[in-house]
Amino acid sequence: MKDFCAASCEFCIGESIGSECQNKYADETCDMLAKHEIHLMQRFRYFMACRCPRVCGICTAELEKFPPTSPPTLPPTTQDSYDVEVECLRLHNEIRRYHGAAELTWCPECADFAQKVVNGNQDSKKPRTHSSPEDRTWLVEGEQVVHGESLQFDSSQIDCLTAVKSWYSERDLYDQQHPLNSMLESAGHFTQMVWKSTRRVGCAKSKNVLACIYEPSGNTQNPYTIEKNVQP
Repeated sequence: MKDFCAASCEFCIGESIGSECQNKYADETCDMLAKHEIHLMQRFRYFMACRCPRVCGICTAELEKFPPTSPPTLPPTTQDSYDVEVECLRLHNEIRRYHGAAELTWCPECADFAQKVVNGNQDSKKPRTHSSPEDRTWLVEGEQVVHGESLQFDSSQIDCLTAVKSWYSERDLYDQQHPLNSMLESAGHFTQMVWKSTRRVGCAKSKNVLACIYEPSGNTQNPYTIEKNVQP
């Protein structure tokens, strides 16, 4: 373990993993994960240090190239000064490009419905609940279309960056050998974000709750369809 996954034993420092300090994952993959600050998440600290040490600031020769990064400054929480459409759409599309999915466009109807979901989850004394598939089904270009939904809550404040980072962290939980089980049990937010057949998204937020609605819905419960739509 110390030789092949030193990070899990808290041995991942420059000297212990070799003077070259090479990433075990492709450099592009590590750079992308670091761009979304996966290496700053406590649950992925050792995972990233072992597989992508060059972006974690633990390689003596790489410290200047990859200086330690500080947590992002959260944008203002008021709708007037923080553009949910621009930020949520940008973050979704950055991730989708990496996973071979076409960019999404903004869906005003989805954003309106997302606002209803947010409004219905404002009571902190009640559990946060998703809307029903029936409520998320409406007419689009003459056809009844079921829409997908992702919901995120934060006790202090929420924004698109926080939500998308949380949803994207499920990528490591997606198992290509068992796509249906992993999607249903642990990686559903990730698979919906990168679902290739989804074309539009609309999001809304309050201070503590953010919801995104996807058109059409992803996460079809068919292993073949999942493999066709999800490129890990």
